Amino acid sequence: MNTDKISYLIEAVESGTFTAAAEKLGVTQSGLNRQISSLEEELKTTLIVRSRKGVRLARGTEKIYARLKAICRQESILREELAEFHGVLCGELVIGAYYSAAVSWLPKVVKEFSLRHPYVSIKIVDGVDRSLIEKLDGGELDCAIIANPPKGYDWYPIIETEYVVWLPPDHQLKDKKDLKPSDLSDLPMVYPRVHEDTDIDNFFVVNKLKPIVKFETKGPSSAYAMVAAGLGISVNNLLQSRSLKGNVLVRSFSPRKKLELGILLPPVESATPAMLAFLALAQKHRLTLADQAGETEP
Repeated sequence: MNTDKISYLIEAVESGTFTAAAEKLGVTQSGLNRQISSLEEELKTTLIVRSRKGVRLARGTEKIYARLKAICRQESILREELAEFHGVLCGELVIGAYYSAAVSWLPKVVKEFSLRHPYVSIKIVDGVDRSLIEKLDGGELDCAIIANPPKGYDWYPIIETEYVVWLPPDHQLKDKKDLKPSDLSDLPMVYPRVHEDTDIDNFFVVNKLKPIVKFETKGPSSAYAMVAAGLGISVNNLLQSRSLKGNVLVRSFSPRKKLELGILLPPVESATPAMLAFLALAQKHRLTLADQAGETEP
């Protein structure tokens, strides 16, 4: 079976249209369609539905599609292992990362990895725990840097940080000592990504609090800006706070509410050589809370 045909199928399904897939692959739409039709003839199965709206998997072919993706991945691993045998690390590494890790910790590690292994291409996909786990399950990621690991995966802690509260500079809590989660009750909240299974959601669940969400945002940077404008307070983590600048007070809780991020991947035995090399480097760059000392207001 020609795995090039399979890769064409995968790109068409993931892109949603022949136009987008052909552009990414650098082929004509007719050529792309011929390759997929040839694969369907070989398997004696209609794999996709073609319509004016685009391309989607044919009903009942989900398991077949997953198996075809697995075949492509295994070939990719084999190529990387052969290259490694000959002393060259190559291939593609797709890393899913929680927003705070993607902007604060990851760039430095990726830079060093790229200098060591210039023939490995890297793609970063940022998101929250739930979406990254779904992509990892679907074989779209080699690993995911998340906060709340599910069962059935290998997880390697790499970042220790803490929950903090963002306050406008003139807020009533600005001088409060021994700040507790309960002090946030009944205060208007600027909340990024409501109910998307984030570490912020987990903070409120663990501390048995129901936030009063005054404003919702799609990301931490907009939440930070709204806090700076005096529209409310927000909870996030210290690592995320390091990447943002503005007129916002960053306060720790007492005692500190710690949060740990780690690299999640399927059983390590199935990892590619590039993934194993990245994991080893990431563990050398473990970030502790002590490394972030002095970055919150007393």
